[in-house]
Amino acid sequence: MSEDNNVQHTSGEKAKGLLQLILVVAFIVGSFMASNALKTNKTLPTIKAQESKRLLVETLKVEPEEYQVEFSVTALIEAPSELQLTPEVSGRVVRVNPSARSGANFKAGQPLFQIESRNYELIVTQRQSELAQAKTVYALEEAESASAIKEWKVLHGSKEIPDLVSRKPQLAQAKANVTSAKAALENAKQDLVRTSFLFPFDGVVISSTIVDGQYVQAGQSYGSAYNKEHLQTRATLDSEKLAWMLSSENPKADVEVEYLGKKHHVSVSLREGDVFAESTTRFTPVYFDFKTREEFLYPGQLATVHLKGPVHKDVLRLPISALQSDGKIWVHNEGDTVSSFTPHVLYRDRTHVAVSGITSGMTIVKSRMSGAIDGMFVDVLEGEGVQ
Repeated sequence: MSEDNNVQHTSGEKAKGLLQLILVVAFIVGSFMASNALKTNKTLPTIKAQESKRLLVETLKVEPEEYQVEFSVTALIEAPSELQLTPEVSGRVVRVNPSARSGANFKAGQPLFQIESRNYELIVTQRQSELAQAKTVYALEEAESASAIKEWKVLHGSKEIPDLVSRKPQLAQAKANVTSAKAALENAKQDLVRTSFLFPFDGVVISSTIVDGQYVQAGQSYGSAYNKEHLQTRATLDSEKLAWMLSSENPKADVEVEYLGKKHHVSVSLREGDVFAESTTRFTPVYFDFKTREEFLYPGQLATVHLKGPVHKDVLRLPISALQSDGKIWVHNEGDTVSSFTPHVLYRDRTHVAVSGITSGMTIVKSRMSGAIDGMFVDVLEGEGVQ
């Protein structure tokens, strides 16, 4: 009996262990199937959401055409520097030319005012006399030197002649006196010339206080003037216009001004040199030089600078929104997919961009396409534009 009970107990334990193993396996299989079911249930809505989430875009059908960059900016005519009416000699003014009045034009070499010259003429005469005297002393020293050398040779033959005997120091001093007298005479003549105050260029008097009978002091300013040849036009450009102008080949520029009710155009050229942005406006000042001198131009005059570039073929002028932040443009294809390419930008401003490298008949996406990828599907707004 005891043995039979042991056998039954052992069999029961085995059956119980087998049942537990089956339950564990069933639990694992069930958990795995439930996990797959949950994943499937989560994936399907995502796929449907991705399929239904399509960008809504605006498009524009375009045709390339000829294009020329052209724009105008307000400018100011300036004189880069003012020259002072500062006499180089002192004296009383005996004559004032009408061209010396404020706002008057004058020609190169035309005296603006005349200082009394009598005293300077006398100084020239005195310096001439001093020069003649110095030359006479030098000639006497040369004669005495020659006589001393001749006498030395008679008495001492070929023996070396001392400098004091040949009067070399006296000759050197006499020669220096002649040189000094020549310089003094030249300076006196220059002072005499300076009694006529003039400029070696055509210009305009900005201001003047010179009057007849006035005593003027050398080195003191009595007004100012500017050189007509040095007039310039100053304009400020934003970064887009500046970048185009610096990269464009031979842009044409002219300045338009209004004078006495009439508009005048004068050709100008961009002055080469460094350009820098102003710290307050972030605009860049640029300077243009006039190719010809005109009487109707003057400092402080408002002007308009017109700039033109060369004519380009097969160019598109698109809304600035079509150019993405990465420099690409998106094309709308059949089947409502999009593809991108990077065009060559000829010019851009705040509203439009001109690009080349476009195929005829393309449909351009003019909406911003943040996060777009090539081949993605899009929905197009009704009312597609045509350019």
